[in-house]
Amino acid sequence: MNIIKQHRVLMLLLILVTTLGYGQHTYLFRYKATFNSSVTSTPLFFENTITTNAGALLDVSFTRGQVPTIDEFRIVTFTNEITSVTSTGRYSPGFIGGGGLGGGGGPSCNNITNNTNTIAFNNCLGAQLISGTFGPFQCLTRNIQFFELRKIDDIRVVNNFSNTNNEIKACESKSIVIPVQCAYALEYKIPSNSNWLELLPYGNNPRTVSISYTDFPGLVPGQNLQIRVKYLLGTTDPKAYSGTLSYLIRACSPQFKEANPRSTKCSYTTDGSFELKLQRNLFSNEKLAVTIYERNTITGDFDIIPTGGQNLNITSLTNNGDGTYSYFWPNNLPAKRFKIKYQTASVSENITDASFRTLEFAGEVTIGAPQAVSFSIAKAEDKTCFFTNNGYIDISASGQSGRTFFYQYRKDGQVQVISGKSWIPFSNSNTTKISGLGEASYRIQVRDSNDCYAR
Repeated sequence: MNIIKQHRVLMLLLILVTTLGYGQHTYLFRYKATFNSSVTSTPLFFENTITTNAGALLDVSFTRGQVPTIDEFRIVTFTNEITSVTSTGRYSPGFIGGGGLGGGGGPSCNNITNNTNTIAFNNCLGAQLISGTFGPFQCLTRNIQFFELRKIDDIRVVNNFSNTNNEIKACESKSIVIPVQCAYALEYKIPSNSNWLELLPYGNNPRTVSISYTDFPGLVPGQNLQIRVKYLLGTTDPKAYSGTLSYLIRACSPQFKEANPRSTKCSYTTDGSFELKLQRNLFSNEKLAVTIYERNTITGDFDIIPTGGQNLNITSLTNNGDGTYSYFWPNNLPAKRFKIKYQTASVSENITDASFRTLEFAGEVTIGAPQAVSFSIAKAEDKTCFFTNNGYIDISASGQSGRTFFYQYRKDGQVQVISGKSWIPFSNSNTTKISGLGEASYRIQVRDSNDCYAR
């Protein structure tokens, strides 16, 4: 016993793997175990070395009667990929309860020297490696709490996570790629609960998990959902978790109903518009952004309108009373063909067209123009006598259906007023007669009931 007490000096050598920043393969290494021996005649010597084809993981050795706990937890990176793992271990011989080598006084312990176990690595490795190294040998007992070697990837990289790919729409599912091929648990956190909660319990879960907004009670559009993977059970060490994916939950844009054009007032004006009809109203914390693209009559492409082609902070819609809600484009448009896109966002977002993640395509709309007003002099007769004013002019006009026509005429440059009016309605839908004319120079002008003039 005195010999054992004198040699209870722990000598531990750990070879920590250092890697360069350009390594391509990352692994989680966890090894926690306790080895004990009944040897009393001599100090126990124990060692365990773990190597891979890509580099060393661990080299520990102890000299004392009771071998203490090995406790290693690291993230290591190798330039080459691990394909095999080798564990080599040995401990010294001795006797239980005293006595000399080969003599009485207690059973003899086997002399284990360089016992080696090699296992092919397929991205996940467990305690069977150490169990194979230190089998059921006499005088050595082991308690393996953890032995894990598993390949892991960056959760943000494998999910293409970026500033432009960080949203989940409330009406769509999202596929999450799990960055480890071994057992894992999937956890989440939402603003209404500060704790990490379990979405999938630890086990052999699928490599790709489909999640949707409805999987997280208490989560509302405009809030963030955090997702992470727990690689290992039995520890709260930060290395046992992946990085975090933080997704903004965006309310789905209202479903598109139709786009109704509003023609220009006249054939020559640029005051057209359209009605964008949607199938729900905006939420209290939601705004609508609408962008229009003008069709290039030469190339046929649709180009964004540089000025006046965006309205990005629409906060109210018109209730049509039939379950639909409308937005009326406020800026004047010419008679052309346009493409409409729209997207809802939180009122706090500062958005531009370039920052839209998923613009909803609302189809195309063609702004029309009414038929141009034109007229002709069907017939004109001079007066028949020097002292009479019985000349006349017959006018025939055409234009947009449903509109009425008016005329105005000047006599020797002066506008003529009849019954207090300078614009006189046609006596018939498309024709009229100006009579009682004397000798003079006359100029005729015609317009329709929308104040569109013949040009």
